[in-house]
Amino acid sequence: MAVATETVVGSHVLTIDGYTKTTSALAVGESIQSDRFRVRGHGWYIECYPRGEDEEDADCLTVLLWFDDHGGNHKVKASPKFILLDRAGEEILSYGCSWEAQTSTTDGPAAWGTGQFIPRKTLESYLISQDDDCCRIRCDVAVIKEPSAVPLPPPDLHLGDLLLASEV
Repeated sequence: MAVATETVVGSHVLTIDGYTKTTSALAVGESIQSDRFRVRGHGWYIECYPRGEDEEDADCLTVLLWFDDHGGNHKVKASPKFILLDRAGEEILSYGCSWEAQTSTTDGPAAWGTGQFIPRKTLESYLISQDDDCCRIRCDVAVIKEPSAVPLPPPDLHLGDLLLASEV
């Protein structure tokens, strides 16, 4: 038997228009959430703490991807990647991060993320230099279908044997 895996990747962009005004209105530990989105039939959302999720990360943006399937006991194996985008939607590669695939279930909170995605001063300097007050973070979610066994024919089976067997 062979093992077959299938991976589906979906993306969603969290856009924070008026980033400067937004961050000044939020305290450490206060967040902004994206709209819910679906990848491979599972629900997800992005949560961003512009001033950090806690005091330890207050000088950085914290970003989290939440598994958001309600009802039933679903299990999912996924690997997210967060990428900072410029005004044109192009990747700013030096500010991306990703994780190994993990399996999560709906029987408790499941999130992937980083408390120190990008230092706030670095992001704000970049936005000022681009004359843009909009922060864009794309999350690529790779959802991996659990391997399933695929039966293979015996290695010594030949087409002639099949023809002879069908004549009987």
